[in-house]
Amino acid sequence: MKQTICLSLGCFFLLSLLDDPMNSTNIIEEYNFEQGNYQGVIRQYQDKTCSQNPLYIDNSLFQIVNAPGGRNGKAIKHHILNCDERSELVIKHGTLKVGEEYWIGWSMYLPKNYNKPGKQSYTITQQMGFNNTCWRDPNGVNCQTLIKKSDGSITPKIGSPINGLMPSVDGTKLQYHLYDYIKTDSKGRLIFEKKVFTLPAKPEQWQDFVMYLNLSSDPKQARFKLWKNGQLYVDERVRLLPPNVKSLGDWKIGAYNGEPGNGERTLYTDNLKVGNKNATFNDVSP
Repeated sequence: MKQTICLSLGCFFLLSLLDDPMNSTNIIEEYNFEQGNYQGVIRQYQDKTCSQNPLYIDNSLFQIVNAPGGRNGKAIKHHILNCDERSELVIKHGTLKVGEEYWIGWSMYLPKNYNKPGKQSYTITQQMGFNNTCWRDPNGVNCQTLIKKSDGSITPKIGSPINGLMPSVDGTKLQYHLYDYIKTDSKGRLIFEKKVFTLPAKPEQWQDFVMYLNLSSDPKQARFKLWKNGQLYVDERVRLLPPNVKSLGDWKIGAYNGEPGNGERTLYTDNLKVGNKNATFNDVSP
């Protein structure tokens, strides 16, 4: 079955995987670009760009290319210029719901000198968050999100906590920033604890990831796990969603500059799959 989906960037066809007998019913989303088309793609809207290349703009801000690094088949090339904002593939808003469990797998390839001119900020290759707005007090002045850092200090945060995977400038290590909802204080401010994990990495090699999410509202059940190349690096009881939030607003892979002027980025992604609670590590592993 095909459904026509219309977004701000136009209309496209979404292929329902559940109607394909070749796919497991435990896989709820799968992005396959081997035929060189953009069927089923949801792309992060970009409102800041200098690019005049119609392929860059019309083809979801990324291109389908032959996979680098000795891998067969196709992959997605994310390439943002210094004055561009982002190049991200998005799991559609509301797919990942509170109280449910999910398995997600994907691959990433960082070429040598993927980051020019080598600025650390805003190089995000995977991120997820539940809201992109800023919670404010009744006077609309102060953001209503506070972050508890590893040293115990509390600092305000503009916007929602964005859980994200970020490579170092030289691509030899990765950091995962993970935010755990702790409580809502007497002033209605949401308090999260920030946890940072460091993973080894190698440029010019494909790196395969598997993520497990338990989005339970019960802090004893909620959980986040992250594997890279089959090794478990993060296993935490964290509540990603605060009360009264029904789903993760987005889950994305790609390159993100934030405001234009943060440099040029090039990276590749492939094999994105999303499984439900009945899926397994092997179902989604690249």
